Amino acid sequence: GQIYAQYPNAEIQEVADYTKTPAPEKLLSGEPYKAFVTTGEVELEKDYIFPIKTFRSFDVDPLAAITSAMAELKEGQSVWVQILVRPIANYWQDASKDYITAIKEGRTPGGTSLLNKFVEDMGKTLSNLGSTPSEAAKKEVVKLVPGQDEELRQIEEKMLKPGFELKIRLVTKAQDQFTSEQLLRDIVASFKQFTTSHLNNFVHSNPEKGGEEIYKEYLDRHLPAEPIDIVNIEELASIFHLPNNSVETPTINWSRARKAEPPMNLPVSIDDDITFFGETDYRGDRYAFGIKRIDRRRHMYLLGKTGVGKSSTFKNMFVADVLKGDGACYIDPHGQDLEELLDYIPENRIDDVIYFDPSDSNYPVGFNLLELDELNQRDLVADGVVAVFKKEFGNSWGPRLQYILQNAVSTCLEAQGTTLLAVQRILVDSNFRKFILKQVKDPVLLKFWNEEYAQMSQNSKLITEAVAPIQNKVGRFISSAVIRNIVGQVKSTINLREAMDNKKILMVNLAQGKIGEESASLLGGLLITRLQAAALQRVDTPEDERNDFFLYVDEFQNFATDSFAKILSEARKFRLNLTMTNQYIEQIPLTVRNAIFGNVGTLASFVVSQADAGILGHEFSPIFDQDDLVSLESHSMYVKLCIDGMTSKPFSAKSLDYRTRLQKFGLKEQVVQSSRTKYGTSREEIEDKIRRWSEQTYSDKGNRSMNAKERKLQEKPNESSGKAKSPRIEKL
Repeated sequence: GQIYAQYPNAEIQEVADYTKTPAPEKLLSGEPYKAFVTTGEVELEKDYIFPIKTFRSFDVDPLAAITSAMAELKEGQSVWVQILVRPIANYWQDASKDYITAIKEGRTPGGTSLLNKFVEDMGKTLSNLGSTPSEAAKKEVVKLVPGQDEELRQIEEKMLKPGFELKIRLVTKAQDQFTSEQLLRDIVASFKQFTTSHLNNFVHSNPEKGGEEIYKEYLDRHLPAEPIDIVNIEELASIFHLPNNSVETPTINWSRARKAEPPMNLPVSIDDDITFFGETDYRGDRYAFGIKRIDRRRHMYLLGKTGVGKSSTFKNMFVADVLKGDGACYIDPHGQDLEELLDYIPENRIDDVIYFDPSDSNYPVGFNLLELDELNQRDLVADGVVAVFKKEFGNSWGPRLQYILQNAVSTCLEAQGTTLLAVQRILVDSNFRKFILKQVKDPVLLKFWNEEYAQMSQNSKLITEAVAPIQNKVGRFISSAVIRNIVGQVKSTINLREAMDNKKILMVNLAQGKIGEESASLLGGLLITRLQAAALQRVDTPEDERNDFFLYVDEFQNFATDSFAKILSEARKFRLNLTMTNQYIEQIPLTVRNAIFGNVGTLASFVVSQADAGILGHEFSPIFDQDDLVSLESHSMYVKLCIDGMTSKPFSAKSLDYRTRLQKFGLKEQVVQSSRTKYGTSREEIEDKIRRWSEQTYSDKGNRSMNAKERKLQEKPNESSGKAKSPRIEKL
């Protein structure tokens, strides 16, 4: 308590007693530790009434010299400095008073016996015989030698402050005797800085007791009762205090950033309603805390540099959701974290896992971006798809490109039975376009194609300039066989609405090293768009019956479109609860950034860049400042936690290590195989369907043409009825 009162930002940690390892008797024996120990004591050279040099006379912190003597220690070397103090009653100043009086009266200091006093008084009386009273008074005045007046002043200053008994012991250890003794000489020399000319200083004492006795007294922290050195509080503060920022010794373990106490209503009880993700670290109080389910609906944002603990917090919360039986989706742009999390899926939840790994090319999952359950979501999905492409290709984006792409996507969505592959084809294949438009009822879309686009098509240069950028951007995405086999399936094998309602575990492995950075970004953004649409579909379910679905997006700037802003502002009531991380605020589009700081209920900052600290400063002030935000240690964080709908004051915490808290089941292969069996389709089957769709032709009336195989089937008579068979028409 006293330390915190004087140093409110200090951090106190209880550590093992350094004197107990190895055992003292083994250390002194030399073998098998090969350690040579030297001991000593430091004491005042003169009587304690004479002061030493204090911090007021130093340009730099005197502690710097002492710590510097320890800074160059090598492996196997140790320097111990023990400073024992004990308050002493004020009678210790009597010796100082007597000394000052004796000097001023011309007496020898310390001559306090009755005989000496009698002799001095008789001498004064005889010397005054025959003198007038005024002359006798003049003889009483003693002229001090040069420097003596300053000496008395400093002695008097020392005795005006509280005093403490002092004992300083030293122990050094090294692998040879010479080095051990040299270490002792170096640390003794560091105390020479307290020397004051003509007054006092510290010296290496030569006590009669041996080294082993000093060592034992060191271990016992023995402060003898007999008279020892006495220093006042200013001198003691000069010898020992917590270092300040002027001490540049590199090996000091500084508290780099301030700590702050957590709120009184911090969620700490063991409850299924609470998801634990942190541990308090204020003034030695360590206890786990979490966030309530109701507060997670207001979303959570974690910010910080790479490798500081964000992903660890993510994984801790995700596994907790899995173990509680909740539904969750984890989107990982790197893949490594998700690969690890597969081993944390318990056996009773294997059937709930949907493992979406685009790099699993032999059994791709079906994910048709243009598949709609409800036609009224057409515009929402179309806007989301276009926004994802705009984000990825923003540098070469234009209003005409967006206008044409928006109409192409909306048309394919309304026609249904189409995929992203159709968006490319509808722009360049007029007969296919007629086939699609036969299924479209929207007059605005029909007018666009029949009038505006038809007019553009008459100018070959204009239509090429208009269509080529779209073909380039969409084509780059679906040119990859891996991506094409996923988004080219007419019927999705995963139903996001069903996953939300039935508490499924959707694990999306978008490893950029396997599918490419651009493809990962596009696929992730499109998936989030569809998740938003699926959440909004829950409007047909009473709010209190909607299961919470927790969406985790790591490095979300890769997928940050306006869909994120809409999720943050609208998805709470649909129970799509977003938790996201990224490294730098500048990575986020301004609209999304404003939505984050305007709508996110819980904000956690790990160590950030100086630029981000400037932006976050007002979020965490006045408790923490920009210097604190850039100085946090790894896995340390500042948190503004949403508690019962209200955001708490910022406080400091540590992230929890899921590896030490949660059980690893090791069922990764079973999880992957189970998901592949349920949601994957063989590559050969998918590629065959896409090939046949690509080869399909249409008449200039928009009618589907029969291929050679279908014509042959139609011409072949039915053996049982004598009628020709109707060709089997697949809608791809």
